[in-house]
Amino acid sequence: MIVNLVFATIWCLIALYFAFFEGVGIAFALCYIPALMFLRPVKGYALNGGWPEFGAANATIIALSVGMIFRIGTPLKIRWSLIDTLVVLAPCITITSAINTEVWHTGYNELVKQYCGWVVPYFVARFAFRSEAFREKMLWVIITCLVLLMPMVLIELRLWPHFYVTTLQKLGLSMSTDLRAEQRLGLFRTSVSFTHSIFFGDACVSLGALILVLAATTRVGLKNFWVRVGLACCGFGLFAALSGGPFAGVAIAVLTFCLLRYVRFSRPLLWVGVLAVVAVMFMFTMYLATAPMPPRPRDGSMGDSFWVRRLIVQNCWKQVQDAGLLGHGRIIAFKDIDLDSVDNAYVLFAMCRGWIYAALWIAIPLFVGTRVAKAMGRYTLSQVHIFPLAVGAATILGVSFAFYWVWAGWAGEPYTMLWLILIAFTMTLCDQCLEAADEATLQQRGLAGRPLPALATARPAFARGNGVPYGITPTARTQ
Repeated sequence: MIVNLVFATIWCLIALYFAFFEGVGIAFALCYIPALMFLRPVKGYALNGGWPEFGAANATIIALSVGMIFRIGTPLKIRWSLIDTLVVLAPCITITSAINTEVWHTGYNELVKQYCGWVVPYFVARFAFRSEAFREKMLWVIITCLVLLMPMVLIELRLWPHFYVTTLQKLGLSMSTDLRAEQRLGLFRTSVSFTHSIFFGDACVSLGALILVLAATTRVGLKNFWVRVGLACCGFGLFAALSGGPFAGVAIAVLTFCLLRYVRFSRPLLWVGVLAVVAVMFMFTMYLATAPMPPRPRDGSMGDSFWVRRLIVQNCWKQVQDAGLLGHGRIIAFKDIDLDSVDNAYVLFAMCRGWIYAALWIAIPLFVGTRVAKAMGRYTLSQVHIFPLAVGAATILGVSFAFYWVWAGWAGEPYTMLWLILIAFTMTLCDQCLEAADEATLQQRGLAGRPLPALATARPAFARGNGVPYGITPTARTQ
């Protein structure tokens, strides 16, 4: 573990350098994103005393926190939304649940985890997205990470499962991962640095959306060769995971994107669709909880996987019903439910942290859809913002659906954090669309010259250097 401590310390110092001299957003892109994508299996050094586990990701958060302290007073701005409220409420419920089900010190430990693995990454991403320099840097970092991961994906898919983790072990780093090999379609299911194939599949879905949103909101554009390479890497990684949940998430995302992009009247009705899906999935869960179980195929197929998901719901249903508002606690005695794992995030959320916490997670796609529809409808001078907003909202909804088939995305899990970062980017893009709409309204009323602080830095993420959105001439904008 001494090697892990030295490694995390070096990583923290590098992050501190970027946070001081390049900015918190650049440090986030250059240090936090690679930590998520490469170093999840590396054990953090236990500092004790209430400090977070000292791994690369948490070391970066410490550096970002120090950098933010030294930038107090810097003018920053977001338009507070219901999603921001949910992001703050979720940790509060988690901490309350921890205290209620265990002791006060457990609540403090959970506070530290939520700060490092939920609150700071979201709000840093939320604020930093306003900078086009940050967006470009973030785009190239994600593409570079994916290109570097792909050789490992190829090796694990056909030759040696868990090759990535075992290679890091040989370098002297202490690792935490399940080394059981899983096969499907005659291939090994790839997990590389994400510790499980389902996690990797869900991460690839979010990464593909991040590339599209970042490329569409910078001068790089969607036709860039390396952008297409990054998207191809995401597609191949999704295939290599060989997991039904991410495939289902992609299907939902593609359907939602097509509706938002091409069917205008569907945009204000998106929340209705989300509510309908929630209602259907609730009834589906009730059916799984009560219907007799068929014989198990035991052939490693998708049908076999679905049978296990049915068993999870049935064995956990009594615990879910008795969980109450604050749940039974994070630590589940698997012998009580006769399971090795609970690959259903919403069931696990309700069982461990209570009905309120599960409801907050269910509300996230609903509120995202509502705000994206508002931004699409308010800004009408151009349609160029529709594509990135549609990609962001559709993928957020798709991954939210995929959480039904995966172990809960506890704070700090890379696949969850990539999804949360996508939410932050999408919400800030909504901000900028709403600000541009407000500015256009003022111009039409002849009030554009009035110094309004709320509009002082209003510049859509899809704007050129002169602040005019792509596809709009300066004269057309002022008409």
